[in-house]
Amino acid sequence: MITVLFVLTTSVVGDQPTSWLKQRLDTAIDYFSSHSSETCVFVVSGRWNNVTQSYPVSESEVCRRYLLSRIPTARILTEDIAVETGGGLAFAKPLITSLHPDKVLIYNSAVNAKRTRYLAKKLFDPTWKLEFIFIDDSFSQNPRAHRKEPKALVMFKKLFDHLQDGDDQQAREILLYKTPFYHKGLIDDKEFFDHYWPGGYDDFLEKRLSINNQ
Repeated sequence: MITVLFVLTTSVVGDQPTSWLKQRLDTAIDYFSSHSSETCVFVVSGRWNNVTQSYPVSESEVCRRYLLSRIPTARILTEDIAVETGGGLAFAKPLITSLHPDKVLIYNSAVNAKRTRYLAKKLFDPTWKLEFIFIDDSFSQNPRAHRKEPKALVMFKKLFDHLQDGDDQQAREILLYKTPFYHKGLIDDKEFFDHYWPGGYDDFLEKRLSINNQ
C-alpha cells in the first residue's frame, strides 16, 4: 500500500522551518512512524512566498532536509515551483500521480482547511482516497489569517470554478499566465487583485502575512 504524505509548505527562516511548518512536518513524521506496514512517501511542495523574494534554499528543500534529519531513509519528492497554495497542489499533482498512491494524506494549518479542501477537490484526481490533517498551530491563531482566508478562497473559486474537477494542467496554465504570482510584470498586480480579490488590491496588501506570521 502506497501512502503519500503531502505537506504544503509555508514560510521558512533561513534554512529552518517556521514553528507552524515544523508542526506540519512532525505530524506527517508521526504518521510515518506509526504505519510501518504502509509504504509512505513524503511529497513537499513550495518554493518561496513570492517570486520577488529569494532565500538560501527553497521551502521544499528546507522540508526535505528536516525530514531526512528525522528519518534518514525517508523517500521524499520535492516540488519547488509553487509560491501559493493553489500552485502547491497543481504543481505537485504530477509527482503524486507518478507514485500511483492508494491514499493521499494532506497536511496544512487548520485556518486553511476550506481552501485546501476546495483545491484538492478541484485539482487532484477524483479517484484518489484523500485524508486531511489540519493542525491548530500558531498560524491558525492569527486573526489576520482568519480575515484573509475567506478572501483567498473567493479568489481561487473565481480562477478555478469553471474547470472540470481534476484538470490540474489547466489550473497550472491559469496560475502561470493569468495571475501575477509567477511572472512579475506580465500581469498587473492591481488590476488582477481589484478583479479577483474581495476588497481589491489595497485589501490584499493589508491581509498579507509576513514571514514572522505578523
